Amino acid sequence: MGFTGSTIQSPFDHGSGKGAYSSGTVPPRYDRHALSEEEDERVRLWALLSHMTALSAFAGIPFGNIMAPLIIWIWKRRAHPLIEAHCKESLNFQISMSLYILLSFILCFVLIGFVLLAALCIADIVLVVVASLKADQGRSHRYPITIRFIR
Repeated sequence: MGFTGSTIQSPFDHGSGKGAYSSGTVPPRYDRHALSEEEDERVRLWALLSHMTALSAFAGIPFGNIMAPLIIWIWKRRAHPLIEAHCKESLNFQISMSLYILLSFILCFVLIGFVLLAALCIADIVLVVVASLKADQGRSHRYPITIRFIR
């Protein structure tokens, strides 16, 4: 598919030298010409869904922000490196945001938590939409303020 043998540093490289891909090689960018138009569209759709399904927590599904990207990652991680990378990034961001929101709930007793909670929810929505747009374009994305739990 055009992804093997690349030694170019990726924005998904986490300092270990391996990057987000299990083979240790990372694509310099997503090569749409290596896939048929239908396959390309399917890969980009799953990458986009790995981010957008995280908004399910705002629809009232408990832990939907973590469970939905986790299910996609488990199910589709071997289908294409772009899907795997976006699922990992979404999962890491949503786990981090859940921890930050939990901390904000605790800080509500000091009253600063209310402001922090509102800011985190708005940031979560905006950053997920930005990541979804990049995934739909077939581009890599790294969320800010993310703890890398899954490498």
